[in-house]
Amino acid sequence: MSNILWGRRALVTGGVRRLGRAFAVALAAAGANVVVTSRSLDAESAAVVQELTDLGVRAHAVACDVRSPDAVIFQRGRTGGGVSWRPGPAD
Repeated sequence: MSNILWGRRALVTGGVRRLGRAFAVALAAAGANVVVTSRSLDAESAAVVQELTDLGVRAHAVACDVRSPDAVIFQRGRTGGGVSWRPGPAD
């Protein structure tokens, strides 16, 4: 794939499994830095982040149940949250 999205930021909800993972990989392959959400962080989340970073982009997994507005607001309000880079708003 090309680097058409190089330097852009993407948020993929449910980005650890199935279709969400495929979207996350496609975005990373196109050059986007990607944050994926999952209801919980586990070995599969870590594997996705590794797969994305192996494509040469920054990636991070966040535990967030997007079905809950309170959880989304909490994650949005966190400062840093263990992320070594500030993804900023999605493009």
